[in-house]
Amino acid sequence: MTRFPLELDTTRAENENNTLFNAVKRRYDETTDLRNILAKVFTILITFWLLAVMLLLTGNTATYKLSDSVLITLLATTTIQVLGMMVIILCDLFPGGKKEKSKE
Repeated sequence: MTRFPLELDTTRAENENNTLFNAVKRRYDETTDLRNILAKVFTILITFWLLAVMLLLTGNTATYKLSDSVLITLLATTTIQVLGMMVIILCDLFPGGKKEKSKE
């Protein structure tokens, strides 16, 4: 039975550890970049949506003449959409929470 010198075994193990570490780090970096991009896109989308709703509400008196039920529905759905998007963004940026605490 041929034994490799301890130095070769140690070097091989270090190379495998470095490769694994680099792969995990690259995946973490890519995920972080994607999360940042998605957060910015959703922030811009929410901003434009709220601007459109504000323009609808301010233009309602002179131009549009929308009924009260339409305005209430518009405001309610807008509020739900904004809160829902923010919850999705925050849950994605800060994963874990209750699931990880229950494991402990």
